[in-house]
Amino acid sequence: MSEPEPAATRRVFGEEIPLEPELPALLVDVGERLEEIRRRFAQVSVPEERFDLLSTALDELEGALDGVREANALLARIERRLADGYQVVLRRLRDVERDLENGEA
Repeated sequence: MSEPEPAATRRVFGEEIPLEPELPALLVDVGERLEEIRRRFAQVSVPEERFDLLSTALDELEGALDGVREANALLARIERRLADGYQVVLRRLRDVERDLENGEA
């Protein structure tokens, strides 16, 4: 049995960003599966089948929540790095601007 290939990632702003699946695509897929579950749920009246459909919907929602939470945590870390970098560049720009105003080269 072969090992599953690691997910493709790319290092950006100090974070490994997964390239697949993209969050919007993941959410669209989950939305479509939930719509199908909703459609099937309306057509069944057997409690066991309804339970199974609701359990499947719960699993879909849990997976989507996990993906969104992971993306939020990743984006929050990147946001902190970008904000820090912005402040550093802004300070440097002001230093250079001050030097220019004082006639320093």
